[in-house]
Amino acid sequence: MKFLLEQEEVNSDKPDKDCRTPFSHATSGGHEGVVKILLGREEVNPNKPDLWGRTPFSCAANCGHEGVVKILLGREEVNTDKSDNRGRTPPCMPLGLDTKEW
Repeated sequence: MKFLLEQEEVNSDKPDKDCRTPFSHATSGGHEGVVKILLGREEVNPNKPDLWGRTPFSCAANCGHEGVVKILLGREEVNTDKSDNRGRTPPCMPLGLDTKEW
């Protein structure tokens, strides 16, 4: 996987039929190593919403992937407050995170 992701000709930000990118899949799956690699790719938009308006950050938070959430919280370019198409914002309580970390 790492070899494939490190190839320049691979489009790391190409969405699938649900507008989910490889980065979105990595965050919702809790794949911290892949998340770190993809964050290093210039073409990857860490805030690109899927068909339902969910961002990679909200997917990670909703799935309870604390490690990924903490990685994303450490990045200035990641929008942690963007709401989805229903107006819902990422939860912090299910992860047990202190709201001061947000």
